[in-house]
Parts: sequence; C-alpha cells; structure tokens
Amino acid sequence: MGNSKSPSLCLSVPHLPSKPILQRMHSPSQSSLFSIFSIFIFFILNHLQKSSWAQTEQYQTCTTQKIQCGNLKDIGYPFYGGNRPEYCGYPGFELNCTGDHLEISFMSQKFYVIDINDTLHTLTLA
Repeated sequence: MGNSKSPSLCLSVPHLPSKPILQRMHSPSQSSLFSIFSIFIFFILNHLQKSSWAQTEQYQTCTTQKIQCGNLKDIGYPFYGGNRPEYCGYPGFELNCTGDHLEISFMSQKFYVIDINDTLHTLTLA
C-alpha cells in the first residue's frame, strides 16, 4: 500500500443565524409596537406643549392687567379683582373698587385699603 491517500469528505455546514428563528419572527411586531408607541408619545408631548403654551398665554395677561382704584394704581399679584382675573391672584385676596375706595374682605369683614407698598410688602387697612 504505498502512498495512497484516503478519500476525504468535505461537508458544508450552513451558516446558522445568530438569533433564534422565533425571536427573529417577532421583530416585525416589535418594530410596529415601537412605531405606534413613538406616535403615541409624539401626540402626548404635542398636546402638553400646546396646553402649556395656552396656560402661559393666559398668565401673560396677568402682567398687563393691574388693578386701578382711586389713588392706588398698578396693583398686581397676589391681588385680583375688577378687570384682573381670579387666576392672577391668590385665593382670598380679592380687591373691590367702590367709588374711589379699594376694599378687601377678611373673615366676612370689609376693610378699606389705604396703601399697598410692594417694596416693604405691606398692606395698610382701615
């Protein structure tokens, strides 16, 4: 038997996917869910941005609408009343202009507002 070579067998093994087939089958539905989720989040954020903008626009009127009564002028936060909407002030701090006198009510008692000092944060009542 001299120099004979034994026959060789060459098998080709197909390349196996790195991910299981079942997991690959779920990929299209996962991407569909992701797309739906992305669209949903877009609409939620868009709605929040619009409602936030509307609230910002609403409160911007608070900076321009001030209470004027008698010799007291340009009265802003925390007060509301007259042409100044309630959302521009703090609950219970409603001012009413009667003639040339500004009034505020505390515990069912009406008081005249003599002075409001924004610098000292004081309110003088009578």
